[in-house]
Amino acid sequence: MGADQPIAMSWGAAPELVGPRHHFRVGLMARLLASYLPRVVEPAGQPGQPPPRVLDAGAGRGTLSRALARRGYRVIALEESAAFVDYLRRGPAMENPSPAVRVVQGDVAALPLAAGQFAAVVCGEVLEHLADDAAAAAELARVLAPGGLLVATVPAGRARYGWLDRWAGHARRYDREELGALVEGAGLAVLRPAPLGLPLRPAV
Repeated sequence: MGADQPIAMSWGAAPELVGPRHHFRVGLMARLLASYLPRVVEPAGQPGQPPPRVLDAGAGRGTLSRALARRGYRVIALEESAAFVDYLRRGPAMENPSPAVRVVQGDVAALPLAAGQFAAVVCGEVLEHLADDAAAAAELARVLAPGGLLVATVPAGRARYGWLDRWAGHARRYDREELGALVEGAGLAVLRPAPLGLPLRPAV
């Protein structure tokens, strides 16, 4: 590795290393999911339909899992990193753990979960890390119930791939057409492709 190349990040080693963009993305994903899949509110003292089940595939530090649980969903937070799983189960992120969140260790490309059990899957900034993103997309589609919803985010712009992506462990960035082809190849239909925001570049 050259002297001008950054040392790659160790995934899970710094769970508190998040910033405004992370929280912006989490809030946006939670709101987008809720716009398509409203939570079920039970009348006081009356049994009702159970809340929708949601898989957070590649949950990381669990910010999105907890945001969805607060909105009334039953969430499985799936994460491959042993460090993040430990953090999720007993770290600061779960000081006040929600019974609506269950932590599972597993690989997004080989989910240890039965088919057709989730009303929705969220997958934030995960697919770009995986060697086989097509296998992961197929797995996400497999665990969705008929008519289920996938909300996914990825870094945009294949041409912008650079040292920061390599530091973050990204195997790729995506153009819109590539991402559409990926999810359609898994048997899903694209409902709403949209950018999260504007790319930031150094001033000239």
